[in-house]
Amino acid sequence: MLCSTLAAFSGDGDESAADPRSESTKKMAQILRDIFEGQDPMANMYVSDLRAEVMKKRLDRAVGTPDELQARTRLAREMINSNDVDGCLEQVEQAQALLKKTGASERVGRKDASHELDRLRAIAWLRKGEIDNCLARHGCDSCILPIRHGAVHVDKTGSETAIPLLLEMLERDASDLETQWLLNLAHMTLGTWPDGVQKQWRLPAKAFDSEYQLPRMPDIAASVGLGDFTRAGGSCMDDFDGDGRLDIVTSSMDHREPLRMRRQQPSRQMTARGAIYRRSGT
Repeated sequence: MLCSTLAAFSGDGDESAADPRSESTKKMAQILRDIFEGQDPMANMYVSDLRAEVMKKRLDRAVGTPDELQARTRLAREMINSNDVDGCLEQVEQAQALLKKTGASERVGRKDASHELDRLRAIAWLRKGEIDNCLARHGCDSCILPIRHGAVHVDKTGSETAIPLLLEMLERDASDLETQWLLNLAHMTLGTWPDGVQKQWRLPAKAFDSEYQLPRMPDIAASVGLGDFTRAGGSCMDDFDGDGRLDIVTSSMDHREPLRMRRQQPSRQMTARGAIYRRSGT
């Protein structure tokens, strides 16, 4: 199926060219579109924006009831999953104000509500740092551990705001390994790890040692024409056009995203000349 689909897209025409799909393929695309549009977002963890919309409606119904705190916390969590940092922080602030009225013994599921809200607030600021740096200023060292060189954040607001929050959490619960990890990660993004981390919370450099020698593998995707920004999906590499060079097809976990094909040129650049099918459907 993949090969036959690609065969229809392998020409050099632009997007204004006639739709190359057969009637049966169009029907299949409509069926897939109907399945996506009819799905329950709460059953698909990869459509965080749609899930957040559902949770907003649930929150509207929960305001003023004993379920409001949990509804706001769950909405905040889904907002951070969909990169809505400001929305997450707003919900956390309102949930923390509500918590003061209801008492510090409240729980969200099996977790202490106060601790969970602090964790979401810290993660939201870490995510802001990621958006403002790893995404906005993505480079070959981005997101490769241990973070160093070109991956150190230029805009330090996110991590600098998160660090005091993480320290407060560790002072309350020294056994919280997730928070300890996030604290060390935040310092890495600022270029202050390991010396900038208090000794009792510092992860040793050997924790990042490989079991055997491995080279550092820089991210060259953007430099060769593969810098797509989408939800992670699958990929397939093969010589789809028969020119002796390996080409790449990628998909996304987001069913609204198209199948993308890149052809490898003699220069080793991957180009989308007539190969990305941007129309809605297969």
